[in-house]
Amino acid sequence: MLANGRFVNPQTHSSESLAVSMTVDGNITNTTVINLTQLTWYSAWIVAVNVRETDGKQLTSFPSDVTAFSLPGPLIGPRTVRSYVTGVSAVITWERPLNWPRPVTWYRLSYYNVSSDPSKQIDYEYVSARKPKSVTFFNLRPYTKYRTEIKAILGFDLWTRTVSHNFATKQTAPSPPQNLQAIAVDARSVTLTWSPPLHANGVLRQYRVYMQPGRSHPPTGQGKRVDGSFNLQPQTRLNVSGLTPVTLYRFWVQAVNVEDVELISQLSRPANFTTIAEEMVYSEQ
Repeated sequence: MLANGRFVNPQTHSSESLAVSMTVDGNITNTTVINLTQLTWYSAWIVAVNVRETDGKQLTSFPSDVTAFSLPGPLIGPRTVRSYVTGVSAVITWERPLNWPRPVTWYRLSYYNVSSDPSKQIDYEYVSARKPKSVTFFNLRPYTKYRTEIKAILGFDLWTRTVSHNFATKQTAPSPPQNLQAIAVDARSVTLTWSPPLHANGVLRQYRVYMQPGRSHPPTGQGKRVDGSFNLQPQTRLNVSGLTPVTLYRFWVQAVNVEDVELISQLSRPANFTTIAEEMVYSEQ
């Protein structure tokens, strides 16, 4: 007796390429079908066939009841995830794996600051599979490490594995230095102090101190530089000499980050002061 089995992929409604025939001897009533596709539902039924010995004609039974099954498989997530960043945004792109047999309806992306508690910082973005495979995250913090996680929804109820991708935003210009003060003023010099920017937005490499006599604004010239090393931020203190007695001065300070180009903050609030008069020395003759 021969038994013919037929397996139908309900997504394509194709059965010709999945037909299988086997010869059943004695009480053997099972067989193995290969080359099926993972994550795909199939319908299967069997018909029994006798072969008439006199003329070789096949006598076929009615089909058996239909059974449905699907093959398990690794739910591989999106592939080739890339990021293109600025100081405050990131464009995330990805590609669809080649072995997904079911249609994708949505992609879900999440991202969070890896230095924060992810349970409190996650934001979600849903992208229709009909749109280009990219999304832009805005309002990110400069010079900060983030992680994005992507998964896809196949059909209506099947989620793929999550794929993680790390990226870091670039440096931007820092906010202005704070609390600029003249703490020691004499006739020809002054000592200035200030506080670092509230938002460094990167690694501070330099401060620039500007001076103008009188009430002019903004300052002109290159400014006096207070440099830091590769590992240490620059100091927040500077002694300026060569001033003129009894003269009004205004000082400002800027902070500088460097990433390919200099990223310079706005000017701080000015520090205003007047140098004192030099002491007169009298001698009796």
